[in-house]
Amino acid sequence: MRKTILLTLTLLVPALSPAQDLRHPWTLQECLDLFEKIGAKESYITHLSHQLPRHADFAAMLPPHVHPAYDGLVLE
Repeated sequence: MRKTILLTLTLLVPALSPAQDLRHPWTLQECLDLFEKIGAKESYITHLSHQLPRHADFAAMLPPHVHPAYDGLVLE
């Protein structure tokens, strides 16, 4: 039997807001569900809505492997 293994180390998802709208097609829960389903080692959320809490407060709400992205962030 042949098996395929998908290895995803880092996942980025753009456009997040508390509720879905035209500019922000992903809600926080949808992002977290996707991250869990894919199983990436580290996940970053980009294009955050101004309706979300401040960066540090928002980061504290997320699971340890999920991070809010920011301008100037470099992934190596």
